Amino acid sequence: MDVFVARQPIFDRENRVFAYELLFRDGFENSCSFPDSEKATAQVITNTCTALGLEGLTSGKPVFINFTKDSLVNGLVELIPPENLVVEILEEVAPDREVLTALRRIKAKGYTIAIDDQFTYDPEMDPLYSLADLVKIDLLEREGRLDRELLNHCRELKLKVLAEKVEYLSQHRECMDLGFDFFQGFYYQKPEIKSGLAVPSVQLARLRIFKELLKPELNLHELQQIIQVDVSLTYRLLRYLNSSFFSWQSEVDSVARAFSLLGENNIRRWLSLAVIADLTDKKSSLLAVSSLERAFFCEAMAVHCRVEINPDHAYMAGLLSLLDTILGISFAEILKELPLPEPIALALNGETSDLRALLELFDLCQRGAWDDTFPLSEKLGVSTDKVAEFRLDTICKAGELISEG
Repeated sequence: MDVFVARQPIFDRENRVFAYELLFRDGFENSCSFPDSEKATAQVITNTCTALGLEGLTSGKPVFINFTKDSLVNGLVELIPPENLVVEILEEVAPDREVLTALRRIKAKGYTIAIDDQFTYDPEMDPLYSLADLVKIDLLEREGRLDRELLNHCRELKLKVLAEKVEYLSQHRECMDLGFDFFQGFYYQKPEIKSGLAVPSVQLARLRIFKELLKPELNLHELQQIIQVDVSLTYRLLRYLNSSFFSWQSEVDSVARAFSLLGENNIRRWLSLAVIADLTDKKSSLLAVSSLERAFFCEAMAVHCRVEINPDHAYMAGLLSLLDTILGISFAEILKELPLPEPIALALNGETSDLRALLELFDLCQRGAWDDTFPLSEKLGVSTDKVAEFRLDTICKAGELISEG
């Protein structure tokens, strides 16, 4: 499912981008008719932090995001680090006790606070002004006429002031003459819609498991806790260990015992396979089988080839080599979420390497292009007969493991 957010730059007096405001959008139409401000704020944060990525949207610049009373009180602000966020208080938010308590809390944590859509001075807003760092003055509301009392009050409090909804050169010049610090509006740039693909929550949960598996040293206790609260993973793990692959003296009846029997390397491998199987569940089990075939093939080639390739890297590269197809997003986006070892990341991204050559060799075998395998097999120091043998072995091995697991 595609998700959207609009991004509008905010400029300083030197015409440099100081920050971006992120705005709710539900499609490519550059307007917002969403009636629920609370849900709009939550959607902007969710889309920014998951599907789109904060760094990709802002290139390291801070973001202004609108917050309602509920989103302030409920701590939604703290989902984004203070160095990346300007908390923009919507004009509808009254300075009651709950709001002021929430603002003092986030102020103490280092967040910058801005008051949105001000156009005339209102003494009742003074409690908010006392906690703010910046005030956005709306030029459109008063047809471009500035309230000098509001501007002077901001100056007395040493607040930065931002001219918003600037639409004409004359307005820009006037605001520059009056000493405004920042500028935003159609005169500079209209909001630009950014879109991305939302990864379903189940898939995100499985990718988090992958993150744990990719750490050099597994936190076995944490992984055990993850599996024990996941009925599907627990069932499949115990089913696997009680299958015909093994001949234990007694039934394996707990995750803790399963971990002690498997050992770290096999835990890593079994969970990797389980995650791939879950990610492909809604698409095709053939993708899971093919991923496993690739893993076994690349591992076998790494063990027997003349060049030096880490077999564990080869296995993981093969297993993950269809992840872009499974998730429907590019490897460039996937690699932002998965901290893969550099050789694996480069191979999956298409960079030339011996590890990449293994993936390309498998693709040729899978297509039946045996005549084309010779240059790569020669480069890797493995005969084409051996390549064909590995390919056949991995088909059988993957099929057996999938049926048992």
